[in-house]
Amino acid sequence: MAVEGRARQHLFDRLEQVLGTPHALTLMAYLPPVEGPDAATSGDVARVHSDLVDLNRNLDQRFEAIDQRFEAIDRRFQAVDHRFELVDQRFAALEQHLDTRLEAVEHRIVATIRGEMATLVTTQTRVIVLGLVGALTANTGLVLAASRLG
Repeated sequence: MAVEGRARQHLFDRLEQVLGTPHALTLMAYLPPVEGPDAATSGDVARVHSDLVDLNRNLDQRFEAIDQRFEAIDRRFQAVDHRFELVDQRFAALEQHLDTRLEAVEHRIVATIRGEMATLVTTQTRVIVLGLVGALTANTGLVLAASRLG
């Protein structure tokens, strides 16, 4: 006759009261295992083992697929990195080209300003010199006229 779980627990409780916990545990260890739906057969164990092997194989395949996906993603990132390097190089070349052109424009503007300034200074100098010559001539005429009068 099979001993059910509840009956085993009652037996353990009574043994514990009479003998103490260590002795009750020792006696309970000598009882045969519980029979019934909770007991596993060797076929059950083999089936679970087979299921675990299949599960392990499936997991290995899935992880392998994930690894392959990550490798593909890594290759794509490397390609993107390479493209960014090319874009950086193109920007550097463009920046250098713009710097060269801006420098040339700057030189032309400075040359134009210098040329115009030189023209303006020359014109202004002529006006001042002619004005001074005219003023000197007028003063000389006044001095001569004053000396005749006086």
